[in-house]
This record gives sequence, C-alpha cells and structure tokens, in this order.
Amino acid sequence: DTDNLPPIDRKEMRIVTADQLQLLADSMRQATIERLERYPSGLRLSETKTTQVAENFAVFVLVAGYGGLRLGELAGLRKDKIDPNRRTVRVDTSLIEVRGKLIEGRPKTTAGIRTVPLPRSVARRLCACISHLDAQDHVFTGAEGSPIRAGSFRSRFWAPALVRAELTGLRMHDLRHTAVSTWIAHGATAKQVQVWAGHSSVASVFDRYGHLFPGGEDPVMDSIDAA
Repeated sequence: DTDNLPPIDRKEMRIVTADQLQLLADSMRQATIERLERYPSGLRLSETKTTQVAENFAVFVLVAGYGGLRLGELAGLRKDKIDPNRRTVRVDTSLIEVRGKLIEGRPKTTAGIRTVPLPRSVARRLCACISHLDAQDHVFTGAEGSPIRAGSFRSRFWAPALVRAELTGLRMHDLRHTAVSTWIAHGATAKQVQVWAGHSSVASVFDRYGHLFPGGEDPVMDSIDAA
C-alpha cells in the first residue's frame, strides 16, 4: 500500500532555448564587465584582465548549457581535462563549498566520472579561454583568480546576468536540464544521455527526462485508432 507515502517533491525543471542560452552568456559577459568596472581604483583589474574574466564567465554558461556539468564540476575542472582535438571534457573532480570551506573530491558516484562532448563552437571558445593557463590550473575561477564559491558567484554575477537576460529565477542546475534537453532534441539516445550526464542507469534518465524523448505516443494512438 503506497497511499500513505509522502509525495516526492521535485522542483520543476526549466529549460531555455538556444537563443536564450546565448543571450544569457552575452548578459553574463556584460554584467561581469560592469561589476568589475565598479571596483575601487586600487582593486580594479586592467582592461585586458576584465575582458578575460568576462569571456571566461560567458563560456562558463555555454559549457554548463551544452555540456550539462554541475556547478561543482565546473568549479573543479582543470585545463588538462580538456581535449581540444576530440572536443571533450573529462569530468572526474568536483569542488564544492561546505560551511565556508572549499572541498575538492571525486563525483558522488562512479557514473559521475565521465567524458562529455561539446559542440565545436563551444569547444573553440573554451580552448581560447584556457590558452594562457598551465595544465593543472582551474579553468573557471573567480575574478581574482581564486576558486569559484557558489554563493558569491550567484549573487555577484549570476543574478545580475539573469536580470539582464530577463531570465530571473533560472537556476544554474537548469542549464544541466537544458543540455540534456538539447541532446535529446538532436537525436541522442537514452544511453548517451546517461553517460554524458553521469546518471547511474538508463532507467533514471527515462524517469527524469522520458517526456522529452519524441515519437513515443503517436504509434500507440494510431494503432488504437486503427483497431
């Protein structure tokens, strides 16, 4: 008897279009420039560095929205995990903030360790961003070069970018849902989604994203009509 079991409370996923994702990346770039230009003169970055940080944050949005990486996985990503020739990102590290302390470790599950492909256009911008980095450097860092802290990044850069893009309320995790939706819309199989997103099984993919796979209902209804 399952009548008395508590309901599963899942936040409804929000998926943005390719145009909205590009708008968000552009908005992130501009919002970052505006914030950095408001720094006191003694702390203000050079124009070149400001442009570099802004482009890095814009690419952060695109890698999240097309690669499906979680925030901690993006924060923990190092240059040597990117293969420019194959246009892939190796995900095997997560960097999260716990009670003010940054903790770096492996993904929570074995399935979370994976290799994720990127579209050519995104990979090209990503490679341009990391060209000056050493192999072990973090790809995405805060404006001063320190590791990304989720709370300050959300308040200082993410939230202003959402306002500028008119996407207020969008969560960073929604970019992961957007990536999965895009893969499915362009023909990815459930197995590919499972591997790229780091889910433990194909069943978990169908449980979460089954409604996005096209074409399942028409043959059934047509058969019923014919009968």
